[in-house]
Amino acid sequence: MALDTFISYSSKDKTAADAASAVLERAGVRCWIAPRDIRPGQEYGHAIIEAIDQCRVMVLIFSANANDSRQIHREIERAVSKGVPIIPLRIEEVVPTRSMEYFLGAIHWLDALTPPLEKHLQQLAEAVKALLQIDISRPGAPLRDNSSQVSSQASFKLRPAEVAMQAGGSAAWLTAAGRLRLLVIGIAAVFIALLIGGVWHYLLREPAAVTTSAQALAASLSRTVQSGVKTEVAEHVGFDRSCVPQHVVVKITRPPANGTATTTEENKALPANTELGGVQPCAGKSAPTAVLYYQSKPDFRGTDQFRYQRTNQENPNDRLNGEILITVTVK
Repeated sequence: MALDTFISYSSKDKTAADAASAVLERAGVRCWIAPRDIRPGQEYGHAIIEAIDQCRVMVLIFSANANDSRQIHREIERAVSKGVPIIPLRIEEVVPTRSMEYFLGAIHWLDALTPPLEKHLQQLAEAVKALLQIDISRPGAPLRDNSSQVSSQASFKLRPAEVAMQAGGSAAWLTAAGRLRLLVIGIAAVFIALLIGGVWHYLLREPAAVTTSAQALAASLSRTVQSGVKTEVAEHVGFDRSCVPQHVVVKITRPPANGTATTTEENKALPANTELGGVQPCAGKSAPTAVLYYQSKPDFRGTDQFRYQRTNQENPNDRLNGEILITVTVK
């Protein structure tokens, strides 16, 4: 069966995931969600991979539970490797792990931090349906129908020029009716590309709900260090989805009371593997990396805190831009 949306979530967030599935399906979006859609006797991992490969959009229910789930990280890696668009729905104010930030840092997030959840789920349904409007040449046609593959690829991936090249290469073998049909498909593809582009422009505007100072300020990290030892406590690097480096800078906004916080810029290369052992799509790529260090006063033991501002200078819409609090436990 063709799938519209794969819902990725931690089992601890099943209530929110079930609610998202119900709203999407009422809106006409076909969802795959575990364990509901795993067939009796089917191996769990095989079912997950099969569903991700067949879906057209992944919805991630993002929370602290999802952030710490190795299974969720694997599902995201699979979706990225297959070119499946991901829409993260954030239900808790949580800073992504480094591997999670790598895959999702450049993607627009939908926040569902304030009640009622239903209101945010309606916005999610609108965003998902906008991405799924890729085949208007044959209303009701199966999503994987080969006859509509050209128009689907053009509008969904927003690359109508490639369709024009494909059509041009085979024009000599087409009848007049066939050429007319390709022309109609090409026009439809361009129209849908512009429509989807407009929707994303709307979603990527600068409303307070997306990245407010209060939300950014709530972002926090926790680290444990040895007393008197200069220790790296955070680093930030940016890559877009084409593996082009983006310049990220950090600035201390409130220094620690019982130690010293410093920042440097170091050129670092991404390793061959992710933290989960998967293949790093941009492995070997180097970029200026903002690194933060902390060193406590001699013989200090206890808890210290400081704040810093993270700024992606090439992507003002980066949702991680903002002030971050680090709590340091000194032993």
